[in-house]
Order: sequence, then C-alpha cells, then structure tokens
Amino acid sequence: MKTPGLFKTHTHTINVDGIGKPHRLFLFGDVHYGAPNFSRGTFDKFLTRARACKRDLYLGLGDYFDIASSSERKILANGGLHESTEKTLNDLYMGLADELTHELNFMKDKFIGLIEGNHFSMLRTSHDTAMSTTRYMCDTLAAPYLGTMGIVRLVFKFGDHVEHVDIVAHHGMGASRLPGGSNNRVFQMAEGFQGDIYCMGHDHKKNVSTSAALCLDKNGVLRQKRRYHIRTGGFLQAYAEDKESYIVDMCGSPSDLGAVELEMTPAFRDDGSFYVDLRAIL
Repeated sequence: MKTPGLFKTHTHTINVDGIGKPHRLFLFGDVHYGAPNFSRGTFDKFLTRARACKRDLYLGLGDYFDIASSSERKILANGGLHESTEKTLNDLYMGLADELTHELNFMKDKFIGLIEGNHFSMLRTSHDTAMSTTRYMCDTLAAPYLGTMGIVRLVFKFGDHVEHVDIVAHHGMGASRLPGGSNNRVFQMAEGFQGDIYCMGHDHKKNVSTSAALCLDKNGVLRQKRRYHIRTGGFLQAYAEDKESYIVDMCGSPSDLGAVELEMTPAFRDDGSFYVDLRAIL
C-alpha cells in the first residue's frame, strides 16, 4: 500500500464562548517541507494568517515532507544500507520533522488531527521505537493521529445546547488533470460516509464545492444543510524558473498553493434551535 491504510475517529469538544463568534478551522496539507520547490513565501503567509486568528483549529491532510515514497520505503526497509547511512537518513528526516514542528508549535493543542500521506519516513527515536514522521509530529504537537482516513466530530457546547459538525478526511486519491474529476473523487466520499465536510489533499488542487442534503435534527424537525467537498491545495510549487519538477515533465497544471479555511459560527435560528453556520474561505 502507498499509505498505512489506517482508519481512525476522534471527537473534539468546543466550549462556545459567545454566539456569533466564529471558530476557524484550517485545512492544510501537501506541504512538502524542505523540497526544492517548497513555496516558502506561501507557507509563511499561511503561518502569519493562522497566528492572527482566534478560536483556531487545525487539520493536516498529509505529505508534510517530500521524503520517502512507498517504493522508496520498501528499499529502505530491505536493510540494504549501511548502518551509518541509515543513521544519516534518520537524522536528516528527524531534523526536518523537528524544523517543521517548531514552525507549527503555536498550533499545539489546537489540532483536531493529522492525516498520514503517501510521503513519510519511518524514524528510529531515542527510545529505539519506530514511528512515522507524522506520528512523531503528533507526539510533539499534541495532535491526534488519524491514519490515512479519519472522521472527526466537532461538538459545540453552549450551556445546555449541543450541536456537532462531522468531518470526513482522507489524504486523497486520484490525479485528475481537470477540476471536475478531482471534485468527483471528493463527492464520492459522501456515498459511504455521513458528514458535513469532506476533504482530501494529494493532487495539489484547491477548490470548494457544496451540495444540499435534507435531514431530521435531534427534535425531528426537517432541516436542509449545506455540505462541503474540499480539495485542500498545497505548498509545492509546480513551475519555478530553472527548477526541475515532475509536473513540468508531464505537462501538468500549476499547483493551487495555500490552505482552505472554514468559518464555523455558533448561532440560533429564529425558532430558537442551536446550530453551527459553516462558510468556506479559499
């Protein structure tokens, strides 16, 4: 498999401190930190924006580094390298993980999860325990590890009022050249999983689509809700002057750089029912 293939769930409770005060969820992934075409400028803008927000939460969608792919991990796992070479690579990968977690440290305790991508490496820690670079980041940033696919329930509590928002997240599948194919793969997630937000990374496209769904609320009242289907972009520049890229080789589309924000605002309807208004920001 290209990824660990793990499925995880997580529940995160939000104690609402005021009606009409938005909470921000940042969906980001495909950082490819340290790669030659890593867009440092775009990443710095993302960090600046995140630092400026209040009531902020974060969900990572995988591929935080450009290191070992699945085929390369097989080579490394076969034990054909000298111990000194293995240690050199281990130190390199751990150094990259430490650099990135240092930059993300202000997000500590605000993660609702980190998804595993197809680019990661297995680390040998000081306790002689093997773990992926993503799990290592989770331990450092106090972030739940969500495997390759996870469902996260955000529970909003305001006094006796409770509402939840369900997020279905996967690192991503497919490499469609056109937006329609990319969007369709995210829409297909709704065939097997109930949720309010469906998100994928992987193809370095950034877009938001919506669909309407009818449901009964906890009081049996018919409601129409808007569901979001999101590709979360990335930070690996496809085309850069005098820099090699596999995207150039295949005449692919430029990457959609950056992250996606979701504004989640607790509110009351005219009939007095409590709900969370969702709005996506590219």
